Parts: sequence; C-alpha cells; structure tokens
Amino acid sequence: MHPRQWLVPALLVAVSSLVLGGLTSYGQTVLPDSLHSFANSAGGWTILTFGLVWLSRVRPPVGAALGLVSFVLLVEGYRIVSGWRGYYYAEPLQDTFTIVGLLAGPIVGVSAALVRSGPASWKPLVAAPVAAVLIGEGVYGLTVVAATTSPVY
Repeated sequence: MHPRQWLVPALLVAVSSLVLGGLTSYGQTVLPDSLHSFANSAGGWTILTFGLVWLSRVRPPVGAALGLVSFVLLVEGYRIVSGWRGYYYAEPLQDTFTIVGLLAGPIVGVSAALVRSGPASWKPLVAAPVAAVLIGEGVYGLTVVAATTSPVY
C-alpha cells in the first residue's frame, strides 16, 4: 500500500481528533444545556471517531489504527485545552478514557471502514458496536446520571 493511501488520511484524522477533542472542553460550557452532555460523553467521542475514520476512506486494517489514534487524540486534545483553560484533567496518556480508546478505538475504526467499504450484507453487523455504545450510554444517562444528563442528548 502506497503511503499516500494512508498517510494523508492518518494526518487528517490525527489533527481533526486533537482539534475536536479540544473543542469538547469548550463544548461543555458553551453548548445549550440539552446538548452539553454530548461534549462529555464516550458516545460523542465514539461518533466523532467513527465519522473521522469513515470520512478517511481507508481499509479496515488502517481503520483500526486510525480508530485508536483518533480516540486517544480526542482525549489528549481535551486534556491540553482543559489545561490551557486552567482545569486539571490528567497526566498525558494516563486517563481512563485513554485506556478505553486503546481498546475500543480499533473496533470503532474497523466498524467505520467496513460500513464505508464492506459488503452491504455486513453493514448492520459492523455498525452494531457503535450502536451498542450509544444505546448503553443512553440507558446509563437516563438511569444513573439522569440528574446531570439532558434526556434530549
């Protein structure tokens, strides 16, 4: 595989993830109450990771790597911008969500790549991990953290 087929998409996913992760630090304070939970959720970052890998048009093996990179850099972007804003988040690459990103990122990345380029009959199955995250987070939001999570999100 020629580097142009993965290097440019990888750089775009990495830079976009850092920027979007940083924006989520602001999103928690500037989005309307009904949406600010999006900026503080694993589901939100899962959607961003899925979308960035899907837009990159890479094949599944590269998608797995970019899913990992995206998830981790979303967390790092959030950490960096939160630090600039005077909020302590965590030491670099040592947050719980970094570990989640290392484990879930490749699954989300492969899912995005296969939804984009896989056989049509696979698409419902390969989209299932992302759907499961969103359903699980919805249930968690409505039952465990309902007092601080908007039911709109």
